[in-house]
Amino acid sequence: MASSPITSEWRNTSDHNVTETAFDAVKCKLSAVTLGYFQDPFLRFFVHKPTRRIPLVHRGYYLRHLGVTRCVDLFLSQYVASPRVNIVSLGAGFDTLFFRLVDQRKFLGTLYFTEVDCDAIVSAKTKLLNDSDVQAGLFPKDMDNLIVTSSSADCEIAWQCRVPSGSYSLIACDLGDIQRLNAALNAAGADRSLPTLMLGECLLSYLAPEKGTMLLQWLGEAFSSGSIALYDPIRLQTSEDDDSEKAVSASTRPKRQSDAFSSTLQRYFAVKGCTLRGVQGYQTAADHCRRLLACAYWKKCCILDMNGVFAACTTAEEKHRLALLEPFDEYADWTMCNAHYAIYLAGNCKNQDKDGLEWTSCFVPRVQQYRYLLTGCVTPQREGLSETVIIRSFQRDDLVTVRSLFESTHLDLPKRSRAVCQFVANRLRGPSGDMFDVYQAFQTPNSAGILASGFWVAEVGGVVVGCAGLKPLTISSHQVNHEEERHSAELCRLCVAPAFRRCGVASALVRAVEDFAISCGAFNEICLDTIEVMEAAQHLYRALGYVEQPESMKQHSSFKLVRFQKTL
Repeated sequence: MASSPITSEWRNTSDHNVTETAFDAVKCKLSAVTLGYFQDPFLRFFVHKPTRRIPLVHRGYYLRHLGVTRCVDLFLSQYVASPRVNIVSLGAGFDTLFFRLVDQRKFLGTLYFTEVDCDAIVSAKTKLLNDSDVQAGLFPKDMDNLIVTSSSADCEIAWQCRVPSGSYSLIACDLGDIQRLNAALNAAGADRSLPTLMLGECLLSYLAPEKGTMLLQWLGEAFSSGSIALYDPIRLQTSEDDDSEKAVSASTRPKRQSDAFSSTLQRYFAVKGCTLRGVQGYQTAADHCRRLLACAYWKKCCILDMNGVFAACTTAEEKHRLALLEPFDEYADWTMCNAHYAIYLAGNCKNQDKDGLEWTSCFVPRVQQYRYLLTGCVTPQREGLSETVIIRSFQRDDLVTVRSLFESTHLDLPKRSRAVCQFVANRLRGPSGDMFDVYQAFQTPNSAGILASGFWVAEVGGVVVGCAGLKPLTISSHQVNHEEERHSAELCRLCVAPAFRRCGVASALVRAVEDFAISCGAFNEICLDTIEVMEAAQHLYRALGYVEQPESMKQHSSFKLVRFQKTL
């Protein structure tokens, strides 16, 4: 295979000693499979000398397999009626996903599968795929129908084959070289108009940050009906972060343990010669959301760590089965490790394609949406705003900004009264005020483990400029119509910084609240109270379909509260 030379501009962007990690990963996977953590009958064809790993490693690769497999299954389920779909796997190493999908016949249409990795890994994988015994093992049901396409000297494709249910293309390319990647995918015949799932496991962490963002942006532009699922580290502190926080107290011990894990993990990969450069500038879920939505221009994203994956995506029976596989008592270490790896989901569905991101909303069961570290979306571009507006779930680091925003927007009212000032103070005062600890008040599940409340922020240029909350509304007994059961939620704490009013920010926040209220299935109406003098707010609510309830108006000593209601 002839490959174009890598110029100095692209050198060391992704192909830097990752081959060893790929060989190690496939051995870890096979060790976990051998002990029964998950099934993969094809891994043995890519490992010459199986080596048993420790239980902590087995559990880590089990969750990695579980998360990625769930993404693939949900994607294929959403497009079950489509005649053709794409899966593009980036930095796949010695992954066996295509062979498993063909063997299991999970998709009845035609599956176009493309793998992209660095030259060394592709060369090793190509050598194995050219072995006739390996081919017979990888295609036990399709050997008679297997057609292998010979690569030529001027072709970008290292290895390519076809079976009745799909095609497979293996490409050698530095993922930092977008121009070369584009040409290679064209050579492979990737139809960019098809529904496409892009997969990346420990992909962005190896790429230089700016190259990773460029790749994400290009993928979103190249595949208009695409969605992406990534498995990568999260919450890894950089050396600069560690140096700035040497003075700590006993209350910060969990953070110190987390920072120690971050340092250990990064040293481990640095010794192997593949520094985790991608963590620079992207530590928190909000950082990654900003990267996906504001920098790479995806439309929606969801992020959850591997503790969330284990809690939400495994049954009690499955957890019991895992416990019986081998002795294990490193639960604290496992939980810490899981907290530093995450599944990142993003989609670029068109406005008219309302189901374009449906599969990601199913990753976590409806009653366990609180497992997500973050969900976010972008609002349609409005006149007067040059930057992207992100609506995302509240993060603990937002608390100071949100409290200040809530206080300032209410106390700046032209006709504020002492009662309004007291109202604001009561909401901010702990422990009963819901703006004292927003996470506890809005994002903590009830005693039954169900989350029926939420809090969202609007962000522009990395700055929080608006917020809104939703919580169950307690209705007094004399208000209840026993002939028609009412399940009401309260839209509350909606506020937007003055500079961003009349830009669609408030409307976007209300839509996020309504989407959650509908998706959680707990409510059939939303109510809200607003101060009578806030005429602009009342105009907004009416425009969004809320109906004023004159009989519910409340007269306080110096102001009136007007109630609005909307049936879902």
